[in-house]
Amino acid sequence: MSKGVFLCQKEKLDEVKDLLNLKNKQMEKHLDILIKYKFLDEPEESYEYRGYISNFNQVDGWPMWKDIKEYCKKKSIVLYSVVYDLNFKLLD
Repeated sequence: MSKGVFLCQKEKLDEVKDLLNLKNKQMEKHLDILIKYKFLDEPEESYEYRGYISNFNQVDGWPMWKDIKEYCKKKSIVLYSVVYDLNFKLLD
């Protein structure tokens, strides 16, 4: 998985954690925020994968993560800053 590939479907959370180079506590903090605001479903254990997966949500059918990625590209905003730092102010 490369940067910018995820953010749509069910994802293996340890791959997301590794991709963003997060420590366990950082990942937990980010997951709590994303779950609280319903951007991410509660993680579930996958017996096929032997790890945890979650679904990055669309808001009322709106593919928000895809639009954020496209907007960042158009405005030359570093997507990593929005996703990793959860710095949504960059989108204003």
